[in-house]
Amino acid sequence: MTLLGRTKPCTLKPYRRHTHAMSLVEVLVAFVILVVAVLTIAGFTALIHRAAHEGKRQALASIEAKSVLEQLKDSRVEFEAAASAGGYTIDKSEYLLNGEADPSKNEAGTISAAQFRITGRATHIAGDIYGLTVTASWDEDGRPRRVVIESRTVRPGR
Repeated sequence: MTLLGRTKPCTLKPYRRHTHAMSLVEVLVAFVILVVAVLTIAGFTALIHRAAHEGKRQALASIEAKSVLEQLKDSRVEFEAAASAGGYTIDKSEYLLNGEADPSKNEAGTISAAQFRITGRATHIAGDIYGLTVTASWDEDGRPRRVVIESRTVRPGR
């Protein structure tokens, strides 16, 4: 090739791979982001696990309270106990309610963390009509919990 009478040799530049090495700061920032993400996921997992156990216990307490309510409606002896000043009281463990008496069969590997106290009260409203209140209470994570079911009925055995 000639440019104003000069010849210039044609040279091709060799292909260079542009490598970009990561700096230590970039690696540390990426690591911190990863750690924060993992800890956040672990925190949510623990929260979900705790909520699942609380829901399970609340469901068990509701089922047992409903069962006691039906017993009070059907049994004259238990109804009379509920109508007395002391009321009707029964204590049950969680594992007795859900069949997990064997620690190898439950998710925690323990017998039971919850002890339910179920109380029933019958209050006279008018004539033969009574109000029934059944309360299932227990402690969970150091906080008191309870489920209350109310109903109306006539004195059983009439």
